[in-house]
Amino acid sequence: MDAYERQQKMRNTGGSMYQQQSPSSLLQAAAWARKAWQGLQMLGLWLMLLCAAQPALAQTPVTGVITSNTTLRAAQSPYLFQGDVMVDNNATLSIEPGVTIQMAAAASFTLKRGALQAVGTSSLPIKITSASATPAAGDWRQWRFTAGTNQALTQLGHVVIEYGSGVAIESASLVINNTAINHHSGPAISMDLASSPVGTGNTANGNSLNAIAVPAGTIRTQVVWGIVGIPYLVQQGLVHIGQAPLALEPAKLKLSPGVVAMLRVSLNAPAPAGGTLIDVSSSVPSVASAVTRVTVPEGQTSADLEVQASSLGVTRITASHATLGMAETDIEVVSLPSLGLAPASPTVGVNRNYPMTLSLPAPAASNVAVRLDNADTAVLSAPSSLVVPAGQQSVNFEVTGLVDGTSRLTAQADGYASALATVTVRGKALVLPSSVVVAPTGSTTVTLEATEPAPAGGLTVNLAVAQSSLAQAPATVLIPAGQSRVSFSINGKALGATTLTATAAGYQSGQTSVNVDAISLNTDPAADLVMNEELSRTVRVQLSKAAPLGGITVSVVSQNPAIAAVSPAEVFVPTGQIYATVPITVNALTKGKTAIDITAPGLIGNVLNVEVREKFGLRLIRSYGSKAVLGKGMNTYQSELAVQRLINGVVSGGADPVVVNLRCAAADVCATPTSVTIPAGQSTVNFIATGLDVGSTEIEATATGATAST
Repeated sequence: MDAYERQQKMRNTGGSMYQQQSPSSLLQAAAWARKAWQGLQMLGLWLMLLCAAQPALAQTPVTGVITSNTTLRAAQSPYLFQGDVMVDNNATLSIEPGVTIQMAAAASFTLKRGALQAVGTSSLPIKITSASATPAAGDWRQWRFTAGTNQALTQLGHVVIEYGSGVAIESASLVINNTAINHHSGPAISMDLASSPVGTGNTANGNSLNAIAVPAGTIRTQVVWGIVGIPYLVQQGLVHIGQAPLALEPAKLKLSPGVVAMLRVSLNAPAPAGGTLIDVSSSVPSVASAVTRVTVPEGQTSADLEVQASSLGVTRITASHATLGMAETDIEVVSLPSLGLAPASPTVGVNRNYPMTLSLPAPAASNVAVRLDNADTAVLSAPSSLVVPAGQQSVNFEVTGLVDGTSRLTAQADGYASALATVTVRGKALVLPSSVVVAPTGSTTVTLEATEPAPAGGLTVNLAVAQSSLAQAPATVLIPAGQSRVSFSINGKALGATTLTATAAGYQSGQTSVNVDAISLNTDPAADLVMNEELSRTVRVQLSKAAPLGGITVSVVSQNPAIAAVSPAEVFVPTGQIYATVPITVNALTKGKTAIDITAPGLIGNVLNVEVREKFGLRLIRSYGSKAVLGKGMNTYQSELAVQRLINGVVSGGADPVVVNLRCAAADVCATPTSVTIPAGQSTVNFIATGLDVGSTEIEATATGATAST
């Protein structure tokens, strides 16, 4: 019934509002009513279109650390996780059935200390997915479960996890039922050898590895592999049940030439009186060499073994004993940039977290996935993998001490040489640096750490120098209440070596060697650096004298990292060596001048000046004629074509060799070498082009840090 008909009905039933109206006024009213009705219809259509243009549901953002019991409710779904979301402080995060969690680019979730209750239903599953409109594997990082996971309260059920970098389980035990892990840029699940996840009805599809990735190593505690539906896979090496009589860790390393690496020889029982002598050999000593013998001291279960990488190639380091058997480490020496782990030898408290840094020699062009192998998961909890996001040069992470002992972290990534760090775990202990160096009549600052915060009233620590004629330290220092470190000065008096001991009631004592000597820091090569934008240079940190007992940790910092960045931030010089185990890499970023500060407590520091110049240029030249003319199947003369290096527009030699990439624009017309190298100190290199077919084309020359030439 339209508006006019309604009006007529009202009139016929005695509606007084129409009784005094003329027919013409009634017609006008009817016309007005029709227009009003049409207007309401248009308004309704406009409102419908407006609503359709808006998101059906607004996202509820979640960021930072969750420190109290929190519930994600279906009424507020979807939730947007941004950055590194973490559960800590024994909090419980509960997720209702039907909730969708969208992970922002490079976001992650870590269950650090607490519990996760994420139990959906078959009709209302919980979904963890990418926030991207066009989701793809690797859009976000991992969901991690660490040693702080509350096993009794943590459970996943009817959950879909997709388009990230997988699930990581690190020294944790949890229940996972009816969970689908799909489309990840890595294994569906990465698990260390100290974890015991269980559950049924799980699936994995579309991942880089539709499996639970398990590292090689030794299972030293009772564990359960109880996930049903997704297979377990040991990709490389062997998994030993119980400590082997003789072990060598890590099992595999990739080193750059000149790098010194420390392997660990381990026994399954303390060495008897007199120690245990282990024979060591390298299958190809010219690639990497090692000492011929190492002794595990009496009462100890391990000893470090030094390996020196020399030339490109592959070798195998073998440790053997007549009754204990043998163990091996495969070493590949490659010409690749090195990863960095800092600090190189930290001491961590039991049930305490400790910050560490993984670094690349240059900012990542794209996300770099790094495997982090933990030699003893019973001693230390650490992430099984890390991701350095595109554009960044480093990533911070935490390790957690579990029981007294020592473990070794090995960082490995495709296209990079490995990095090592030795982590010592001690319960309620005092920690001094591995060594202290101080000049005669000079002083240096020493930092004393406790593996747990000092009690109320502070912690008084007694200090004692074995030979007071060589060095002097205060008799006591106070670590303030709630703090875990204090600094003090030690003064050198006369040349020599002694020890410094720190003691306090209820704490394991700390000890370090004190060397009173004048040791300076240098670089090899020693000259300042002049570089062009986008190029890098590698130098070695060198001591003027062999490193004392405990080695030397050297800090390396750029005064202006926007002009030139340097990595790693720390390098370590082992006992008795003069070179750091890994070189430092200086990356020229933008035109300007800066300096690299190279320092270590008590040593004479060094400053490496760096000048970064604009990109150099390339120029292709012909020895005669406007074109290079050659017959089909014929070559140019050796001296006919060349590529030159230009600095500030002038043909010049440079300090670095330049690899120049060559190509013919029309690959069917001519062919050139893929690349040629302009040697260091030279400006020009010749090359040969070959005619393939009739036609005309151009040759293009490109190089990193250079403007192209055609």
